[in-house]
This record gives sequence, structure tokens and C-alpha cells, in this order.
Amino acid sequence: MLLLLSGEGPSDLGQAQREKAWCETDEFDHGPLCAMLDKLAEAHQGLQYSLLDSQQVLFAAKQQLAGTAKTEKPNRMRIPGNKHGKETAYYYKNALGLAKLAQSLTEERQQKVVAVLFRDADGTVSSGRGEWQQKWQSMQDGFASANYAQLGVPMLAKPKSEAWLICAVKAQPYQHCAALEQRSGNDDSPHALKAELAQLIGDTSALALTQLVHDGRIDPARIDMPSFNRFKQSFCQALQHAVSSGR
Repeated sequence: MLLLLSGEGPSDLGQAQREKAWCETDEFDHGPLCAMLDKLAEAHQGLQYSLLDSQQVLFAAKQQLAGTAKTEKPNRMRIPGNKHGKETAYYYKNALGLAKLAQSLTEERQQKVVAVLFRDADGTVSSGRGEWQQKWQSMQDGFASANYAQLGVPMLAKPKSEAWLICAVKAQPYQHCAALEQRSGNDDSPHALKAELAQLIGDTSALALTQLVHDGRIDPARIDMPSFNRFKQSFCQALQHAVSSGR
């Protein structure tokens, strides 16, 4: 089994070291959310080993996804309109592009590929749950349009990944973390999540955040937040499907 990831930048899933359709494990610098995925996968009953250590994690830069999605036939692409809008179409196209890359990788390697797409939902406090749900559904629809729903995993942080990380490092770790999802995703807001994370731990570089996961200070198994739980459930289901169906 392989894990194919695509994120926003170095401080979430990681960053490619070179421009390719996908990078091997040693060709990208993995970030804190990648380390969290590896911890969750290692704890899965059907695996119980590190995919990172086994060189079974691959990475696709988000620039690669748009080009891949463009090769899809027009009648299978969702046209932005009143119901979904251009914003949710972006999430749809990214999921579709990652699914197409995963299918190519499956054919090349003859292995099951779990594809994880990370995006920040961002948004403002007033945008509410509806906006997050629409973006999540758009990612699911993108995977489904490529017949990849069972192995495609939306990883949509509300409002952004800093909220997930703060849950683990705040004064009372892992307690009452759902409230963090009601905060603004705007980095210029008076109580910005990014600034709060920096106050809590000081060094917020991708390397430092990733080390906190490897050291166990950030434990994904203990994070209890609606958006994180939704992702975790989808990820565990995809892992189970990949393991039970072989290859």
C-alpha cells in the first residue's frame, strides 16, 4: 500500500524538493500533518508499521493537480454555478486531479494507493459550518468523479491546521478543542491562530512542528475536534479498504 499526499505548503503535509508529477519519500520534506498521518497509519490494526520509514509515502505538489484535472473530459467536470460556486470548484478539481495521479500510480506500481488531499477551509467566524461542509463535499465529489471515493481522503482543517496543532500544545492539551474551530482563519485578525501557536511554542517552522509530532507532544490519536474527527474517520476507512482488498 502507498500513501499519496498533496497539501498547501511546508508547514502542513510538506514540500517537494523537485518538480515532478509525484515525489518519492526521500524527495520531499514531510511536514507535521504528514507525520500525524504516519502515526495514525502505524496505529491501524491492519498495518502497524511506519509508512514513512518504509518509503511508502509519495507527495504531489498542488501545482501538479490543476494540470491533471484539466485532462478530464469536460462533461465530467462540475461547472461552477449558483449551487457550488468557484470556491468549492477549486476543492473539487484538486481532489479530481489527485485521484487521477493516484490511479496512474496504482497502474505503475501495482499497489493500492490511498490519496489524501489537505486544504485549509479558512473562512471567517460568520461563514459557519455550511461553508466547511460544502468544501468537504466538493472534495468528496472530486474523488468520486474519478471512481476513487473509497481511497480518496479529504483532510479539511477548520478553519486551518494551526487549530489542530494548538489543540495539542495549549495550556490544557486536548481539552475543549472544538471551540478552536469557531475562530477566524484570517491571519490578520486580533486573535489569529497562527500568532497564538507561535506564542505557545515559539518556533513554528515546519521542521520544529514535525519534530513535536515525532516526539509525541502532538498526538493525533488524542485530538478531538469535528473537522479532525471527520478526516480521521475517512482516513481509517480508506486504510481499511486498501488493506482488506490487498496489493
